[in-house]
Amino acid sequence: MGWTPLRERINNLPLVLAGPILRRTEPDSVTVWVALKASRRVTLTIFDKNHNFLFENSRTTARIGINLHVVAVTAKASSKILINGENYLYDLDFGNGELLNSPGILTELGSLEDITYSRYKLPSFALPPKNFQDLRIIHGSCRKPHGESLDALAAVDKMIKEALEQEPQKRPHQLFLTGDQIYADDVADVL
Repeated sequence: MGWTPLRERINNLPLVLAGPILRRTEPDSVTVWVALKASRRVTLTIFDKNHNFLFENSRTTARIGINLHVVAVTAKASSKILINGENYLYDLDFGNGELLNSPGILTELGSLEDITYSRYKLPSFALPPKNFQDLRIIHGSCRKPHGESLDALAAVDKMIKEALEQEPQKRPHQLFLTGDQIYADDVADVL
């Protein structure tokens, strides 16, 4: 299979090129980052774990390139309504009723299974617990896609899934990637 220039395949790519990435959570605000192939006004909506609406906000993407538009949209509540240690859900609206699960947004068919867990039908997050003894932090260093060992991020995914199925308050709360690898000295041939 040969290389195909982006200009020849951009129309076949989903709207979302990267993300969504949860950037920050506070008791009264949530920020999600996303990169798109087209300009959009993106609305971030926050729900409780029962899909009840909590708050939302919108922001228009910034054009970084011909086919690259990014936004970090922050939804802010009028008070501190998000409770430490609780799980919450979010969705993004890209205009015209196109949500994360709409066909062509993340995948051709609109599947969210790669970014959600079976307990929830939308992406989820939890604020850190009030008691720091209950805080679950995961630390990692560099990713080496061509390494000979198992992918540790797959293990993190499994940890979150199992916690949500058995004891949701025990899901990991923060991931720190603190490696010094800049991917210039040991890069897989495919990259």
